[in-house]
Amino acid sequence: MQKLFWLFLCLIAFGVSSSAYGFEYNAMPIIELREVPSQNDFQEKSQDHLLKEKWHSTIVTEDGQKIDAYFMYSGRTDGDLVSIFYFEDDSDDVFEGDSFYPADYFVFDIVRDSIEKPNFIAFVDRTGQDCVKVPDEQIPRYSSEGDCSEGAVITKETKNGWAAYVKFFSDFPKPDKDSPYELKWVYVDAKEFDEDRIDQSKYHYWPDRFQGYGTIEMATDETDESFVVNTGRLATNNFLYTPFNTLTQGLKSNQFQCADNTVTVSANAEIYDKEDVARISAVFNTDSEAPTVKLTVYDENDRTVFKKSTKVGENNDALFLVDLDEFNDGIYRAVVEYGVNGPSDYVKFGVNRGDFEQEPDEKCKTYLVYDESDKSLYIVSKITDPSGFSSDNVQYFIDRDGSGGVEVETVDFRYIIDKGNFGGAKITGDSGWASDQNKWDSGQARINKISDGYEVLVKVNDVNKDFKLAMEQTDRTFYDFKKTRIPDNAFSTTPASWATTNFESGDEIKKLQSDGWIPHEVVVSQNLDVNLILVGDTWTESLKNRIKPELTEKYLPIVSSELHLAGIEYNYIYNFVSAPDETSQKVFDHIKQNSEAVKPFFGEDSYEEPWGIASWIKHNHTEWADQSQQRFEIEYKLMDAESLESFLYQEIVSKDPSLNKPNSVNLIFLADSPDKIEFLHNYKVTKKDSSTDRKHTEIGLMGYGGNYNLYYFDLYAFPWDPYQGLQGFYDPNKISQFSNFHDLKTDKQRGQLLANYINNSTNLLITPSYLYPPLYKQDYLIDLVIVTERGSTAIVTTIDHFIDEAKVISVLEEAIPHSKWNLKSTLEKIDSRNLPSDLKTVINSAEPVPIFFEGGPTVDVLDEDSITEEVVGWAGTRESTDPRDLKKISDSKWVIPILVVIGERDSPFYIGNYGVVGKAPAHPDDDTQACCALAVTYDNAVWDDNVGLTSLVAHEAGHVVGLMHPFMGYDTNHQFFVNDYFNWYDSSMVYNSAPNGCGLWFLIHVGEPCGNVNTEFSKFEKQSLAKGVTAHLLKSAKNNIYRTVLEYEENGNDPNNLPPEINNSIDSIQRNIEQAVNHLQKNELSYKDGSIFYALEAATEAQKLTQGIDVQYKTVGDGKPDLKIPSWIRDQAEWWVEGSISDADFINGIQYLIKERIIVLPDIPESEKTGRPNDMPDWVKNNVRWWSKGTISDQEMVSALQFLIKEGIIVV
Repeated sequence: MQKLFWLFLCLIAFGVSSSAYGFEYNAMPIIELREVPSQNDFQEKSQDHLLKEKWHSTIVTEDGQKIDAYFMYSGRTDGDLVSIFYFEDDSDDVFEGDSFYPADYFVFDIVRDSIEKPNFIAFVDRTGQDCVKVPDEQIPRYSSEGDCSEGAVITKETKNGWAAYVKFFSDFPKPDKDSPYELKWVYVDAKEFDEDRIDQSKYHYWPDRFQGYGTIEMATDETDESFVVNTGRLATNNFLYTPFNTLTQGLKSNQFQCADNTVTVSANAEIYDKEDVARISAVFNTDSEAPTVKLTVYDENDRTVFKKSTKVGENNDALFLVDLDEFNDGIYRAVVEYGVNGPSDYVKFGVNRGDFEQEPDEKCKTYLVYDESDKSLYIVSKITDPSGFSSDNVQYFIDRDGSGGVEVETVDFRYIIDKGNFGGAKITGDSGWASDQNKWDSGQARINKISDGYEVLVKVNDVNKDFKLAMEQTDRTFYDFKKTRIPDNAFSTTPASWATTNFESGDEIKKLQSDGWIPHEVVVSQNLDVNLILVGDTWTESLKNRIKPELTEKYLPIVSSELHLAGIEYNYIYNFVSAPDETSQKVFDHIKQNSEAVKPFFGEDSYEEPWGIASWIKHNHTEWADQSQQRFEIEYKLMDAESLESFLYQEIVSKDPSLNKPNSVNLIFLADSPDKIEFLHNYKVTKKDSSTDRKHTEIGLMGYGGNYNLYYFDLYAFPWDPYQGLQGFYDPNKISQFSNFHDLKTDKQRGQLLANYINNSTNLLITPSYLYPPLYKQDYLIDLVIVTERGSTAIVTTIDHFIDEAKVISVLEEAIPHSKWNLKSTLEKIDSRNLPSDLKTVINSAEPVPIFFEGGPTVDVLDEDSITEEVVGWAGTRESTDPRDLKKISDSKWVIPILVVIGERDSPFYIGNYGVVGKAPAHPDDDTQACCALAVTYDNAVWDDNVGLTSLVAHEAGHVVGLMHPFMGYDTNHQFFVNDYFNWYDSSMVYNSAPNGCGLWFLIHVGEPCGNVNTEFSKFEKQSLAKGVTAHLLKSAKNNIYRTVLEYEENGNDPNNLPPEINNSIDSIQRNIEQAVNHLQKNELSYKDGSIFYALEAATEAQKLTQGIDVQYKTVGDGKPDLKIPSWIRDQAEWWVEGSISDADFINGIQYLIKERIIVLPDIPESEKTGRPNDMPDWVKNNVRWWSKGTISDQEMVSALQFLIKEGIIVV
């Protein structure tokens, strides 16, 4: 019994599956009482009688049953801690040998701030067996072995389940905000074994992963805090396209301290002279191992002007000295970053400038906007979060009717918005927050990722004006897990602790006339004919009627890194086509004639211990086995998938014009039942590795496509799941991505499988989403650096055997229309001075990890977070493209750094997990853009397995330009999902590369290299990139038009009365937009005369339009001057008059200030001649002297500057 407990808890400690929303917890409250409830009180009184109106936490399990957790403290500095848990669980069975556990079971692990006994573990099961102990290193931590004398546990049955009272005998130090208790627990709802002796028990965790601890913190009285609420309404497009400061202009914010407090930066002064040395100090709030910290100083245009790195000091701090003698006068931002792409903070300083304000410590802010007309609440937050993990999130808890009880109710909402999920999640408070994410609703929240964090918009309907609200923000850095709560004494399951509202201090949201120019997120739509071709059978009306309601009618792809819509909407027009009998027979004859018998897949003639196909037959299809003879009586064959794909295109698609239109795609279903094809079968694909010149074959395919506008599904192919139909892993009665018509017998099951195939095909293959924005550049450069470990044979004379550089270039040029690619490769040894030392350390620290079990064969695995961090840092030392330059439409080149690491000769090498050989991380300065790529291999993979790097490098470059894996994507609700069926695809983006690309079961039993070495991109991927590029350019063009008009209005002009030159430019852009839309709708995508050409023209002209804003948009609508001259310029003027600055320096300075719009002038005249500084009239100098003394007005000073521009002395 004890060994079983220990085994289970070891498993959950190391093997818990990850949550879609990452590691997460909401702090639980501890209430302070004069006297905690006694054991007799617990036994004699009901929950309501004993603990009514007491603050607590409620978790709702996957079964919809509650777990109520009460923590009560009594004492001053040290005191008693009592925990009471109530479990809703109507199954009170006690098992004897038919279950992994004899009864329902609960264990929790609590950590307190105490040197002597910091940690206690409590066990209890429903039968009353218990143990409270201090962990002992000599005894398994999560076992019931050891000294169980540290506390007492009492259990009792309740009306809805059972309860446990836990009292510790040791005094507990009183917790406070900075030193809460840490806790994790698991509840086991014990169940019997199934018929295969597999445990059916259900496990419920807090936090949602057992590896980490949550906190329990001392509760105070109800908060007296309130949120300021503004009035008005917000549209999603306003949030997505309007600059945040403009969107929230005039609104009152609710500021709070961001979760990440790792770095605090300060300077010894705010204003310096050029002779000074600035002292930039940083203090670090973390217990992690100190990495290198970096200072970067940026000017007002975000250009880097100074960089320096150092190590963290003994006091967890760092000091940087910055010599300012070469700094220009201006305002600067000093950013100190802890590690690479890690936590950071900044301070501003000026060099001979003081016209700036420091950011407040509370860098995070939330705006609340209430629309009384339809009782809607808009929540807009700006979160500072430079470290950029996708699991980072903000949560809102809304008590919509303001009742504020001690438990959440159905009317309460919880919204979770993170940086990895589109729309966030919405959870209704049905007496607690459901822990089962499958029961969460897809949210409609939106997020804008920005360079140092993210912005969030949430709309909540049906909210009373006296609502209550609480917030939690979590931030995972590379080093810590940080969390903040607002109010800081609020608890997520206790609405009574949430903040009230203050409408009196709020304001009304500002509406601008330029709002009418805000673009829609979807800029173009396309109708697609999706032809559903059934071969070997006929679409019956009943089957069609069963499938049609399940089919997706339209789809909006997203850009995963941005969590924005890609800008294109697809409308699917489904056509059910039954192939003629003659055609069907030709197809089946082709399969019969071109399939080859394969023997080993019947377990090498082992009937008693079969594997692979034999196991599936023996357990599910005994009609093909002769038990008396102990043999299998059906053949198994393989057919070349590409040969069949070509045959289907030639015989079906090409002969019917309606199936081969530009806007047509074809999904072909082969109903090749045993009466048509008498042998079991799958498909294979053979490709040649272009660098090693060796052919590789992938086997086990159930479908294929990508060379043409079709994909086919063999409905009777053997179910080639990773374990090849092995009993206990493959369920023949459950519809899955590997199901087939041999196992699914009913029309309902078969109809659902067909609908799944169709919807997944459109979402993943035909109109997929994008990993990164599908940008367009004419020039690309792959900066390929190949790092070899000691003993590797990759040298200059052998490198062509490792990678075919010409092939990489050619496939990428084919993928992106009319692009020019180059590749520059460099070979470096692992000890090269050209590589950062931290990168080399991480590469050398790869750990051996067992493939199957402890003591078995191992592979070397790099820590994923560490290698990602160092590769991103390495890319910053290369000629990589600045993310801001990626947004430039024309005259820019994209440099993509790719690092390839070749490990030791006979040691398989992976990233993070077995089988992962590549990664394309985001840019540290903008995680919506790709930074670079990493790939790994080892010598034997190239020389013995004959698998080079060509396909892998093309694959990772494909990610950088926007392509996702074809088996990963987003459904119609934009929820991420995986369907491994679509690894069978003609693309380098699949994840079944040789040598291990045919599944784990095949690898174990055959051991030969198997998999796909394709370097090409599919027809669907090429079209998807072209459409994505068009949509991205159109979004850019429309956004730049809007930003131009907005800027014009913000400068005091009437956006409904634009100057002729602006109107003419906008009209030209709009014409090109219309042409691009028309061509895309007809699927005319080529660069020279298609959608990309016109979209590029529109985007280029729109970008030029925005670049002209500084000069053209200074006049006021009514003609009256609108000027802005900062007061500090008076000092500059006085120095010039006194002779401290030359005429030329003064003129150059004024020109710069006007161009940069630090000085804003109305009515800038055209220069009528070319002047020189020594042409300066004396009266101008007199005017400047008088203005610097305050004798004449700003307007008279403007007249002087306008004269100098007209005379050509100042050139703007």
